[in-house]
This record gives sequence, structure tokens and C-alpha cells, in this order.
Amino acid sequence: MIDVSFLIVAAGQGNRIGGIPKQFRRLGNIPLWLWSFTAANEMFQADIISECVICVPRGYVEEVSAKTLPFDIPSRVLAGGNSRSDSVRKGLDACNGEIVLIHDAARPFLNPEICRKLIENTTSTQGAIPCLPVTDALKKCENDTLFPVDRKGLHITQTPQSFDRSLLAKILGSRRTFNDEAEAWLGNGKTLSLVKGDPLSFKITFEHDWIHAELLAQGKKDFRQGIGYDIHPLVPGRKLVLGGMEFPCFPLGLKGHSDGDVVIHAIADSILGASGNPDIGTLFPASDPAYKDMDSLDLLRQVASRIFHHGWQIDWLDVVINAQKPYLKDHISTMREVLSPILFPWNNLPEDFSIKAKSGERTGPVGNCECITCTALSSLSRIGGTLSQCR
Repeated sequence: MIDVSFLIVAAGQGNRIGGIPKQFRRLGNIPLWLWSFTAANEMFQADIISECVICVPRGYVEEVSAKTLPFDIPSRVLAGGNSRSDSVRKGLDACNGEIVLIHDAARPFLNPEICRKLIENTTSTQGAIPCLPVTDALKKCENDTLFPVDRKGLHITQTPQSFDRSLLAKILGSRRTFNDEAEAWLGNGKTLSLVKGDPLSFKITFEHDWIHAELLAQGKKDFRQGIGYDIHPLVPGRKLVLGGMEFPCFPLGLKGHSDGDVVIHAIADSILGASGNPDIGTLFPASDPAYKDMDSLDLLRQVASRIFHHGWQIDWLDVVINAQKPYLKDHISTMREVLSPILFPWNNLPEDFSIKAKSGERTGPVGNCECITCTALSSLSRIGGTLSQCR
């Protein structure tokens, strides 16, 4: 198998669309660049490519690197240059593959099957690019006068574009600027193979493109809901842990094989259920001494990694804790700050989910401080399996 690098160019400022750099705007609740990276991860799992390199603006390297950790594909994130041309050169230096696919992060709806064809049509001296024939009537404006333009033979160029990496790096090293890699390649006398592109792989440049993309994104995602529930008795001689927080001054703790954190256990079962996985009792059985007194934050990290590995992300989480004591109202914000980096690595915003504390109203087991219960409802989504759809 030929080693193929996938280079995502995401270092621009996106000035024409306004606001924050467009590659970090959330499309379908996912950062725009992550759509292409998720497709790259899927292609890695299918043995189409071997690695991914991402060029981002200075100041975003650490943030993007953290968000790539749940994925299988070997990846590197680096600061791009002052122009797209500079970013491509820097990205090529970081790639190891014999062939490189160069893709704009502003094209989120990547078709992996086209990537297969591009690779198949790339040789040591011939590149391959996806193109679509121009179907609209064209006019040229000169001095406020319109003239018809013959569209015969005209094509729209898309990405990714595929080349022999070493040769492309040499060619780009001798050219200061270029509109795309194909232009530089052809300007050096090399040939290109034309692969039929995908109309859905349009580039988001203006606000109306973003509106169009938002509509498409909803149809490209799978949505699931899950519910989780847990209950543990309160007993003396145990520390109380709720939502990853310790309550050292409270005289009772939750009895359990692990630390008994009902909040984390309910959340974990909720997202496991939504993603079609077994519950925590199956994955972390009480019969296994390895999980004795386990820190539930570690359990949650493993559960989150499991669902992220399969492409799921958490869109929303609603948690209800039912406890007579301790009083939890003043601790809710801290719980969210503790749990948010694990549950929402794409956004890491505590306001991305809700935690509510209810009292037992001094009735029943909860009201008598015999136990604490927790219920969690989650909404998950993932980008649809474009590779499986193409097969």
C-alpha cells in the first residue's frame, strides 16, 4: 500500500464571511475543520490514507491538537503561514506520504470515494484533481457591458488535489504564489488527470454558502438520544463524590464498587445507550477487582473516548440530581467545569449542558438521606458515514 498523506489547509482568516475564522465556526454544532478531519479519520480506518496534517492559524495549534486526540488517525497540527501558499509549503514539509492529498477545510462535505479515484490516478509525474463542468451560462463584464462567454470545456476545480509529494514540494519551492497546486503543477509542465468531482463539495466563502451548508449538514448527520439512571445508598465511612467533586465535610458517602459517583454513572449510561454501547455495569463489572474504588472521572474518560472513537459527539446533556443533602446548588457550576472538558472536547464550554439539583422533600429514601439518585438524558450526533454510503 502506498503511503498517502492528507493535508488540510485551515490557516486562513475567512475575512469574506466575517466573524471568527470560518474554519472554527460550528457547522451542525461541529467546527468546520472537523468535518474534513472526521472524513480523513474514516479514510484512515479504511486504509485509504495513512496520516493527516492540519495547518491552522497561529494561536490555534494547541486547541486543535487537543480535539484530534480521540481519533485513530496519526495527525499533526502546525501553524500555517501568512498565505495559503506558505501554509501548503509548511504542510508538505510535515507530511511523510509518497502521495499527498491537499484539501481546503472550507469544503466540509468531502467524498472519500473521490479520494480513492484521485489516488489511483496519481503517479510520480501526473497529478489528479476533481473537476465539474460549468453548466451555468457565463457572461463577462467590461465597462458595464456584458459579453457572452463560451462555457464549452470550462471546469470548476475542487479539492482535494492529489500529487507526488516530493515533486510537488520541489515545484512549489520555486513559485512564490499560486491560486491552487494544480496551477503550479501545470505551470511546471506536468500533467493532470481529471476526476469527476462532487457538486456537494462546494467551498464555503460567503454567508449564503454557510446557510446552504447548514441545510446540508442536518441531512449528513445521525441523531440519537439516550437515558441513564443511577442510585447508590449513603453510608458512613465513605467519601462523597458527585459530578467528579469531593465533599469532604459531608459525613456520608455513596456505597459502590467504584467511588459511587451517581452523576457520572448516569451520564455515562446515557451516552453509552445513545451510541449503542453496553452499559457501565457490563463494561466495568463490579466482579472485576480492577475497578475497585475506581475514580469515576477515569471511567467517564474511557466512555467518552469510546463514543468519540465511533464518530459520536454530545450535542446536549440534561442531568437531574435528587439529593436531600448536601445542598448542591452552589456546586453545580463547578461540576460542569469539571465534566465539560471530558464531554465536550470540541467546545469545552460548561454551558453546553444542564445540571439541576432537586430535593427529596424529606420523603422516601432520598428525603431521608438514605440514598442519592441521578437521571441523565443525552442527545448525540455524528457525521454520517460517507465512505459506507459511497461503496
